[in-house]
Amino acid sequence: MPETSPVPDLHDFKVGCICPLEIELAPVIQMLDEIYQYGKPSQSYTWFYTLGRIGNHNIVIATLSKIGNNTAATVATQLVHEFPSIRFGLLVGIGGGLPSDKHDIRLGDVVVSRPRNDVAAVVQLDMGKHGPNDKFTKIGQLDPPPPVLMNATHWLEAHHQSNTSTIAEHIDKMLGSSPEMVDNGYCRPESATDKLFTPSYSHPEVNTSCDHCDDTQLVPRPSREKERTKIFYGPIGSSNAVIKDAARAAAYSQQGFFCVEMEAAGIMDSFPCLVIRGICDYADSHKQKVWQRYAAAVASGYMKELLLHIDPEKVSSAVIAQPAELPTLEQNDLSEHNTTPLQVRHRHNPTPTVAVLRSLVEGHRQFQARLLPLPGLRGMQRFRRGWFSLGGPFALQTTY
Repeated sequence: MPETSPVPDLHDFKVGCICPLEIELAPVIQMLDEIYQYGKPSQSYTWFYTLGRIGNHNIVIATLSKIGNNTAATVATQLVHEFPSIRFGLLVGIGGGLPSDKHDIRLGDVVVSRPRNDVAAVVQLDMGKHGPNDKFTKIGQLDPPPPVLMNATHWLEAHHQSNTSTIAEHIDKMLGSSPEMVDNGYCRPESATDKLFTPSYSHPEVNTSCDHCDDTQLVPRPSREKERTKIFYGPIGSSNAVIKDAARAAAYSQQGFFCVEMEAAGIMDSFPCLVIRGICDYADSHKQKVWQRYAAAVASGYMKELLLHIDPEKVSSAVIAQPAELPTLEQNDLSEHNTTPLQVRHRHNPTPTVAVLRSLVEGHRQFQARLLPLPGLRGMQRFRRGWFSLGGPFALQTTY
């Protein structure tokens, strides 16, 4: 583990990092050049964070109590409240790859969020329409990554045209300094375990390996000359539900998505953010955990390489992240419905996304069956005026 050093001032931390799972958090912490505080509980909230440094960037790293867009939105908002000088965030972890004829995405590769053609950098898959053949039509779109990160990823992509990525170097250093990471499976698995089956072929049984799957159903792919991580830049689909459906994954791939995951949509509009995902499966029924830890390691390695190529002065000159303010709930007698108005203001964007709204409402479940008048939404869908009813699994109902 990196050496522990005195803690800088709270305002010296300008980069935030969110790692949804503990297996994603571990390699990110190992990538730190220095650790200031390890596993410190938040003063005002329920999550833990680690403070450290990569290059000349002071960084605060947080993890989630559970996966999903709503929890991610809550932690992102709270993180920016507690560390008021944060400029941007990095969401680092694992995801399901969506290979296509044009993009030979494989296990152990990295996908970085970026708009492409008419598809945003991150699209919330829960907030759209699924038509025939799993065709997905999005409703609205989330904010893109901040300019300082977009510019840095474009520069790094160009740099890699003539220079080898340092991801492998960072991982080798991590494994060399921490034998426990080796013991816990952060080394690269055998390439023979990277199997992409045709979308029509489902895994025969639940909770079994692919050792007994029919290899004649494998998608033919040429072997890579070197077992080296490739980096892809493109749209990422974000869902609150795990996707284990090859047909749907193939449909998302055809529509321009490179990867699917479960937290990004909850963050993008409340926390200027870049999403970095190591590919651990293909979002199909053959989903396995063999590649998860290595995928988390390559994502953290890319994060470090990226930060080392960003000028700290450009970070300092970037706009300070302004989180959504916590809602003000006032009890009023609005007609016969005993309604409660919800006022949500956002200093970075005029109005929050559905994911942020959901995260804020989670703490007020006692108001179930009451109605919330909402001025509008930015991100997934816009309403001039709507009423939202809270019931059961957060039923979203509108009237005008």
